Amino acid sequence: MMQAQQITVLCRVAEELSAANILWALGGSMLLCKNGIVDHSDDIDLILAPEDAPQADAILSSLGKKYPRVPTPSYATQFFHRYDVDGVHLTIISGLTLHYKGFLYRYPFDRDAIVSMQPVGHVYVPCTALEDWWVLYQMMPDREERFLALDKYLSSHGVRYPERFGKLRRQPLPPAVLAGIRRLGSLAPRQTYAATC
Repeated sequence: MMQAQQITVLCRVAEELSAANILWALGGSMLLCKNGIVDHSDDIDLILAPEDAPQADAILSSLGKKYPRVPTPSYATQFFHRYDVDGVHLTIISGLTLHYKGFLYRYPFDRDAIVSMQPVGHVYVPCTALEDWWVLYQMMPDREERFLALDKYLSSHGVRYPERFGKLRRQPLPPAVLAGIRRLGSLAPRQTYAATC
């Protein structure tokens, strides 16, 4: 369940970004939380188009405190910054790129990656697909718990956006990820994503 302060801050940020015509969407653990897959999320991950990242950075920097970037060897992301806005941690990610077992994978975020508009407080928030994060979490360090929760959810509810797997497979993926896509791709959706906030 999203906390009240997280909802307040996300609504405020959503209004600012949308007013600036920035291409963005909710992702990460907050997306899982929004769909009832995990109980909570410590921060809000926002995915952006690369051309909009500088403007989004200026907006969030004006709303709160920006933290210095700390590089990590598992990521080669083009634009990654964390902020504190009224006590809520936000991260903006653009050009998400992962190093994993010899693979260099760049997440293809564009308008097609926005699969739904979900209500949060008094606004509607653009959201990426759970299917995207099912793929990405397998190549991220320290995300096994989230991946397993998401895998269980998609295995029981079915895949709602199978076309996303086709888009994500345009780049080389590890064999285990491809095998999982074939397994999940055979499942028909049995209900829509939940809305729990």
